[in-house]
Amino acid sequence: MAEGSAPFTVYGNQAVVDQIENWRTVIAPTDRVTAQRLHLFTTANIEGYAVTPMRAQHMPNEECFFYLIEKDGKRILYAHDTGFFPEENFEYLAGKHLDLVSLDCTFCARDHEQGHMGAPAGRRVRARLQQIGAADESTVFVLNHFSHNGGASYDEMVRLAPDFVISYDGLTINV
Repeated sequence: MAEGSAPFTVYGNQAVVDQIENWRTVIAPTDRVTAQRLHLFTTANIEGYAVTPMRAQHMPNEECFFYLIEKDGKRILYAHDTGFFPEENFEYLAGKHLDLVSLDCTFCARDHEQGHMGAPAGRRVRARLQQIGAADESTVFVLNHFSHNGGASYDEMVRLAPDFVISYDGLTINV
């Protein structure tokens, strides 16, 4: 970071803030990095983006987040490191049109929805978002956050989930 530039801010839950504060005060003392606590379903303005943390179903002993991100009338839901969504997320999203939804697909073709998802759970999330009026035929659905746990290559995922955009490094989608 250039001398005199603003500090780099990391946003997240309390566990993230605690880890950053420990790092910057004990492990590698610096004032160039700061941490800011976000709160569930409370929208924060971050560099011109409206960012709303939603409850991720990931770790039972931590309040984990994924994010609804809005700017210039567009909404994306960036839902990685989560299993099937807790009902409160669907309640919050009801009637809010999403332009793009990027879903965790750690387990690829496997039907998994605890802590992470596979494509079958992603289809169930999509169906529920459509049911509550948060998504329609114009919403772009992306599967992302793959892992060796899923046991599928990119080409296999394209064949297994032709109804989704299958992400890859460098993918750009304009909404």
